[in-house]
Amino acid sequence: MTNGPWKALKWLMFAGLISSVGCAEDTSEPAGDDSSAVDDPMLISADVVNAGWPGNENLVNEDKSDQNFPAQFFELQATQSPVKSQGSRGVCSIFSSMAYVEHLYITEGSLPNPDFSEQYLQWSSKFLERAFPNTSGSNNDANLRAVANYGVPEESAWPYETNEWGASNDPDCGASGDDKPTKCFTNGETAPESAESAEKYFIPRPRWQSARVRSVKATMFNKKQAVPVGMTFFYQSWNHSRSELPTNRDYWKQGYVLSPNAKDREISLAKRAGHAILLTGWDDTLEVQKVDGEGNPIFNADGTPDMERGFFLFKNSWGKGSFGSANPQGDGYGWIAYSYVEEFASAVVSDLPEPVVKTEICGDEIDNDSNGATDCDDAACVDQPICNTGGEVIDVEISESAIPDNDPTGLVLPFIVEGQGELTSMAITVDVTHTYRGDLRIELILPSGERQVLERNSSDSGDDIQKRYEIDATGFPGNDIYEIAFIDTASQDTGVVNSVLVEVER
Repeated sequence: MTNGPWKALKWLMFAGLISSVGCAEDTSEPAGDDSSAVDDPMLISADVVNAGWPGNENLVNEDKSDQNFPAQFFELQATQSPVKSQGSRGVCSIFSSMAYVEHLYITEGSLPNPDFSEQYLQWSSKFLERAFPNTSGSNNDANLRAVANYGVPEESAWPYETNEWGASNDPDCGASGDDKPTKCFTNGETAPESAESAEKYFIPRPRWQSARVRSVKATMFNKKQAVPVGMTFFYQSWNHSRSELPTNRDYWKQGYVLSPNAKDREISLAKRAGHAILLTGWDDTLEVQKVDGEGNPIFNADGTPDMERGFFLFKNSWGKGSFGSANPQGDGYGWIAYSYVEEFASAVVSDLPEPVVKTEICGDEIDNDSNGATDCDDAACVDQPICNTGGEVIDVEISESAIPDNDPTGLVLPFIVEGQGELTSMAITVDVTHTYRGDLRIELILPSGERQVLERNSSDSGDDIQKRYEIDATGFPGNDIYEIAFIDTASQDTGVVNSVLVEVER
């Protein structure tokens, strides 16, 4: 049906009736067959999970009408990052969005083990993207727009905090519910310097996509990309601990989410919650027996079980060991009925990011280029002096890292080349964060005072410098003091020196 009254009713279902986003998670350990042992998951009040959703009827189908799909499709499991837990916060859409971004980077291939900061995305979606500032909840559309516009750093730049700020963190955050400032939902009004100065990773701008079954399958099969979705939450269908109707512990362990029965719809819509997940595969052949509002299995008139057939595989954000713990595709994954997704879900997609080009810094004990090999085990380092007999490495001490803006002296870092004997070669690897690298001039200052230019200032407007400079050091003295100068030649843009490694050969 596509007439006006149906469209109006559908909009009320998605925009008006959903006044809270239930990013509900269970953090308990497996509790045998006793469903009462499941911890009470958190629900938050927000009319956001499907906000802006235009409806399937207003979106084009992604599939070709004559295209055939396999009965089962699990290929995308190989391009998923590990299952994570949102802890006790109502931020399920942050985790579904980030799982999707990490999946896109793994699929693209230049960053095989991405682990991005959910904490930063929660902050940027509200303070930079200015989406839903008066609640902890968000949605995939706003989150992915934030990544497209502002990027996201790695997890280490701002690690996830499993609890939302309360009065002990800030007196303004003592109120319950949503009656508090935005900083209480983001655990801070500003991002820490470690996150602000860290490298950011971006994706193309997202768009709404049809959540019809064949459209979702087409994206997965043709583009080899998962699909993040937000949806109305039905408590009994999810076997959720706050369900007023009986739930099934075995279904919970398998991660089965059936299409809601009439009673579940009636009661759940009175509570009006939502959830967000990442669809990663499907199984047309999977069958699960339906249950009624009393939790009893339903049978057909001939006595045969009434089965729900056809499910999407999805990655959840409730951690491992409880929901989906017995799922054969992985602990923490679930199965959701096709009919549930097509009727109640909204879908947003982006595309593969630009390749990430990183340089291995030889000798810092970090896998800088994320290829699984560190320092001399990395092909980029095997021919460098530090990785050959007789090579020495000096990790230059950085007592002050900020580069003075538009200062002819710059930041000067001394280092000592110990030991007698003249040098034959020198290599200097720098890692500099700067908002306009063309402003920078980098010089090596010899003990004699002679200066050798490593990097000339230019009109290059790009960010940062991660580079290795090889120098003919024939005749350079040992057992002496050298200096490296970082000079900012123009005003406004600023930067810091993160690390300097010097390799010498005699």
